[in-house]
Amino acid sequence: MNSKIKFYEGVAGDGVVASITYDKSRVIFDFGGPFNPLTQPYDGQVEKRKKSWVRDAIRLGQIPPVDGVFSEADLGDRIDVIPYEQSEYQSGVIISHLHLDHMSGIGMVHPDIPVYLHEDGYKLQKLLDQIGEAVGERDFTPVKLYQPFWVGEIKITAYYSDHPCAGAVGYLIETPDAKYYYSGDVRMHGGNLAQVLEDLEKLAQEEIDVLILEATTFSPKMYERFGDEPLQPSLEIPKGMISERELLNHVQKDLDGSASLGVFNIYHRDMELIKGLFEVARSTRREIVFEPKTAYIVMNMIDEYPAVFVPDNEDYLGNQSAYLQEVLKKTPKVIHYEDILSAPHKYFLQNSYENILELFDLAAKGVNYYHLYGTPMVKGSRDYQNMERVLNLTNTNYASHANLFAYNHAYPNNLLYIAEAIKAKYLIPVHSTNPELFECNASTRLLAKKMVPYVWENGTLKKA
Repeated sequence: MNSKIKFYEGVAGDGVVASITYDKSRVIFDFGGPFNPLTQPYDGQVEKRKKSWVRDAIRLGQIPPVDGVFSEADLGDRIDVIPYEQSEYQSGVIISHLHLDHMSGIGMVHPDIPVYLHEDGYKLQKLLDQIGEAVGERDFTPVKLYQPFWVGEIKITAYYSDHPCAGAVGYLIETPDAKYYYSGDVRMHGGNLAQVLEDLEKLAQEEIDVLILEATTFSPKMYERFGDEPLQPSLEIPKGMISERELLNHVQKDLDGSASLGVFNIYHRDMELIKGLFEVARSTRREIVFEPKTAYIVMNMIDEYPAVFVPDNEDYLGNQSAYLQEVLKKTPKVIHYEDILSAPHKYFLQNSYENILELFDLAAKGVNYYHLYGTPMVKGSRDYQNMERVLNLTNTNYASHANLFAYNHAYPNNLLYIAEAIKAKYLIPVHSTNPELFECNASTRLLAKKMVPYVWENGTLKKA
């Protein structure tokens, strides 16, 4: 019996979906869709079809046609995809973290297929469900670091990843004949490098056969920063790029002594960044203020109880939802327009894109706006153009850190450090527009093809 690996998405871009099978056991790792706002069909005017949403997602390329995952009812007359009810596999889905390009499709997975994620991610998803960011009605199974669990004959163990999203992990996937490691998204310049290096040592001792490693930063634009010299494995940060700590130091220095209101736009799944923003607020003697949805997550994930600003938004007017009532009960104070306008230098305020029009009433005495990975992310998209227009109309001082390569992913030299530390027999770079740029002397590189199965046979990985 031989294990097989197949990539449905993620070998040339993001949106990772892949599977490892052994006999009748199958592990699917991550279940997201490509991140491309420029081709997003649901633009605020096109509505999702309720009964056909799975079929439409496959047709639109938002999720791949994986056999044995979707229900007969959801597939309807799609005869080219085998439904769950007719599948021969015992399947499980493992999620590396809760960024949408890794898990946006899990609500489409048949409810009888277990979906596993780290216990912090499980907790975060439960909170997201309450604030309207559910990905479907289904159960999840929480797992702990270093505690193995099984899907049929396949053993799985979660390892730490210093990606900023709460509960980010990689997975050691062991079949009876081979060891695979899927990294999820990684970085080497966050606040927990010691644990990353400790886990690298553990993984090196496992003698891994196949390393499936994210390679987001392997792009021509990033690669040219290293010049003509061959890429060397290191923990250094490339010229012109910044670490998470340097990013926070920049915001702190900019705010310190400023008379303007400090405003930040974040992705509220990224707890590590939020923790850092509390430090910035305290060091600049400003009160950090969150919108209710993010405040609910913060209160329950990191045990902080910040002040709250309630935007003039239909989501909140007359809203009696349990999460909002909890936030209003637990917050030490609700901040109002007049509080901010009378002393803008005393506040560090969240302003998400959906509430950007609040700047018309808040920017009277100046605003320093820090775009810290909150939407919109892609220049040229309609949303990004809208954001720029409002910022210009309100004379807002804009500081952009919306480049995903600024600190959320390991840089090329860091990724090479990881690959050479683990020394797997094979390296498969994924989650990259240019995986061919990733070369590693410690492993045989395989540029996997989409929808092509590969088999582990006699110590060799080859097309099935």
